[in-house]
Amino acid sequence: MDSGVVKSDLTGGDGVENARIAEAILKGECTDAKADAVLLNAGAGIYLMGGAATIAEGVKVAQETIKSGKAYETLQQFVRLTNL
Repeated sequence: MDSGVVKSDLTGGDGVENARIAEAILKGECTDAKADAVLLNAGAGIYLMGGAATIAEGVKVAQETIKSGKAYETLQQFVRLTNL
């Protein structure tokens, strides 16, 4: 299957860089292939857990969660609870 995405589009970096990328995605500041991969993965998870009728609908739920700020808020709560 050719998705049109090349490996370098999804390549991260060290732990600090990957944390920065993840934070940017959850803040809605990153809209590249990495963000698309996160949305697709989240959408599939939402669908599989019964939160959406299709993966595409799950992606929309994930997009709204990011857009509303809930995704980043959840990350902040996780960081506070785990003292990272």
